Amino acid sequence: MSSEAQRVLVIQDASREISSSAVNWAIDALSLRPGDELTLLGVLHQVNIPIGCNSSVAANPKLHAKQKTTQEDVEGRENEYQDSAEISPISELCEAKRIVFHRQVVQASSPKLAAVEAAEKLKATWVILDRFGKDHDLIC
Repeated sequence: MSSEAQRVLVIQDASREISSSAVNWAIDALSLRPGDELTLLGVLHQVNIPIGCNSSVAANPKLHAKQKTTQEDVEGRENEYQDSAEISPISELCEAKRIVFHRQVVQASSPKLAAVEAAEKLKATWVILDRFGKDHDLIC
């Protein structure tokens, strides 16, 4: 078995409740050890507005409010991913096992692309799609 650190990426649909089951599974089933990295990535689906519609966004208070709400949603979800009741025990477990634990929320028009980019950036040895891939056509 290689002594190289494992890099595990768990991807969730951030528009749903945070679930610790896939993260706990990764810690146990993959036998994560001190120095391994575990990243929980929440992906929020972004609705893109076509280029020709930018002036109508400024003119339409509902569209402008939706755009602002989306950014507020991302910030709110980021806060939840940092210190929710679901995440706190995982964070404590990782700290006790000396596993590096990262949490991140991204907004993407293509959840599939966001998953691939995150896996490549992290150089993940494992990618786990928790309650996400089937809904977003990510299962290969």
